[in-house]
Amino acid sequence: MATQTLTEDVRAWLERFSAALEESDLEKVLALFGDQCFWRDMVSFTWNVKTAEGKDEIRAMLEATLPSAAPASWRVEGEAMEMFGAVTAFVAFETATGRGKGHLRLVDGKCFTLLTTLYELKGFEEKIGASRLPGRNLAPEPNRQSWAAKRELERGELGYGKQPFVVIVGAGHSGVMLAARLRALNVPTIVVDKGSPGDSWRNRYGSLHLHTPSYMDNFPYLDYPAGWPTYPSKDEMGDWIEAYVKIMNVNVWSHSSVESSTFDDESKEWAVAVTRPDGKTLTLRPKHLVLCTGMYGDPRVPDFSGAEIFGGSQHHSSRHGCGGADFAGKKCVVIGTGTSGHDVAQDLWEKGADVTMVQRSPVFVIRSETLAAVYVDPLFHDSSPMSQQHADLLMVSTPYRLVAPFQAPMVEEIKRRDGDLHERLRERGFRVHFAEDGSGLAGLLNRTATGYYYNMGASYLIASGEIKVRSGGVEKVTERTVVLTDGSQVPADVIVYATGSRPVSEVVARVTSPEVAAKVGPLWGYGSGLDGDPGPWEGELRNIYKPTAQEGLWFHIGGLVQTRFGSLLVALQLKARFEGLPTPVYR
Repeated sequence: MATQTLTEDVRAWLERFSAALEESDLEKVLALFGDQCFWRDMVSFTWNVKTAEGKDEIRAMLEATLPSAAPASWRVEGEAMEMFGAVTAFVAFETATGRGKGHLRLVDGKCFTLLTTLYELKGFEEKIGASRLPGRNLAPEPNRQSWAAKRELERGELGYGKQPFVVIVGAGHSGVMLAARLRALNVPTIVVDKGSPGDSWRNRYGSLHLHTPSYMDNFPYLDYPAGWPTYPSKDEMGDWIEAYVKIMNVNVWSHSSVESSTFDDESKEWAVAVTRPDGKTLTLRPKHLVLCTGMYGDPRVPDFSGAEIFGGSQHHSSRHGCGGADFAGKKCVVIGTGTSGHDVAQDLWEKGADVTMVQRSPVFVIRSETLAAVYVDPLFHDSSPMSQQHADLLMVSTPYRLVAPFQAPMVEEIKRRDGDLHERLRERGFRVHFAEDGSGLAGLLNRTATGYYYNMGASYLIASGEIKVRSGGVEKVTERTVVLTDGSQVPADVIVYATGSRPVSEVVARVTSPEVAAKVGPLWGYGSGLDGDPGPWEGELRNIYKPTAQEGLWFHIGGLVQTRFGSLLVALQLKARFEGLPTPVYR
């Protein structure tokens, strides 16, 4: 069907949909949805991140939110197209308080999936583009202060004479992205980090590079240079974050540690005790506290029997040094086959070590070239006709209930492209899988963000036998071997524990309290009951980018693409509260 006709069909559907909403006629609204239907709202209607599954849940959501949202002015953005049996289109709309963007899928003229997201607040738009600040009064001004003097005055006041509205813990990519968004919205914010901006990247194992193409991972307001490497090193990423903080004028308190955080139910503010580099501790009193401390907790080091008598060296992969030159000629055993396990094993092999990996659970493996061709390039490559904004919307347009069926064609394409590599890996005893429900990467990323590897070279070494693989658990460690559960022994001079991290909830308990951590509950995962993601079904990432059970506490974590998009959602929710706008949360 011609694109023009498809667009006209979507426009006609939107006109009927808009009219029914304005009339508050829920029967007419629901008649426009198919028997199987989903409405995923991200802040625009619900002031939450919520997926309504089926007509009954959509009805309940609209009954609660329609009067305050007052949606109108629905329109198509760009042209509609046909994709996987559905007519798809990007849409725009308005609510009583803001403007929104979204995505629509129609099947047989009925809505199959609808995504609605808040894009900006009316009267409180980001100071970007045509709304950017002038930077200088062009008229004569007696006793004019320089920009640097004004900046120094702001830094000297915020946190001392003037309290921030928001305190962000963590100056990694998620923390500084959110802080930049809040600065563009004129929300007083301080970022607190125990190191310097970018250290969360710099302090990781030396061979680490970005595992996704950088052209999909741009930061808000500031793209990487055109000549930026496709896979920049950890140190380049650290330097980029440091530069981003300076360019975006983000207020960061470096080398400062959060000692405690307590919420006062009467004043509705936090008391955040922060120790500064001079050793003095002061108390910040923000209304909102955002933890951007990453998706993982402290390194998880197994307590294997006999580890204390091991005669060689042993360390966690997070402590792996820059280069591994001291390991040449040594027998190195890497326990764990996730991303860090692969990276460290390859690094050790490249420095002349004899490497064996111990695989405890199957792994989703995809060549980086296949990752780009199947997932990334159609949306984010320079040659893609799609804007970054629309690509981000498309990335979040699929309800989690549909992850497996929507991913099936891509998983089949991955098997076609990488099947030979997978077969060679299996021949070497390496176990490959595609998630318990066959959803592949998308399922694993959003359930536990573990159990996958984008091949940066290690898979070729495993497939060729250059890196050996042993399958099974570890029974114990002796003075010079790792003993597996089947009784076999692997000689070892060095043991690297690529055994992941402890739950991030432990970080929450440390920054706030065990009681608050228990009140909030788990982070990440959507209750699938699969791949280590326990039920019950939630349908959205737990506690991410949305209000939590603890008033004034937020979590902004995830990969670069996720946090670029999520940072806007969190910033708009905080800005609305800063300005005193009504934010009735639908749960």
